[in-house]
Amino acid sequence: MDGRTLNFCCAGCLQVYEFLREEGALPRSPGSESQRTPAKPAGATRNARLPIIGMSCANCAACVERSLRAIAGVAQATVSLTEAQATVRFDPAQTNIAQMAAAVRAAGYDADAAHAAETPAGKA
Repeated sequence: MDGRTLNFCCAGCLQVYEFLREEGALPRSPGSESQRTPAKPAGATRNARLPIIGMSCANCAACVERSLRAIAGVAQATVSLTEAQATVRFDPAQTNIAQMAAAVRAAGYDADAAHAAETPAGKA
């Protein structure tokens, strides 16, 4: 790939990189921008806290974050490596926790949807 050698901290990071590149979520060349722009929620939003399993570094957390932000209806996603969880603000008319968990799994990690917590936006 354009003469550069890429090193990854773990097999999960390599898998996520390959997935994101195939999906067009990574630049094709240095300095280029991603082709995808996630849709913004149209209606009332909700918050979800989704436990994430299998992250080993900050890059893993960033990859999970990008996979969640690419979902239509997700307004905001932040992932904490130390808490092993994602906090997502989303439009329930466009997506749900099961779809978020599927996106995390497709990125090479696991999400514990059974222990996810969902609240109206603006609530703790």
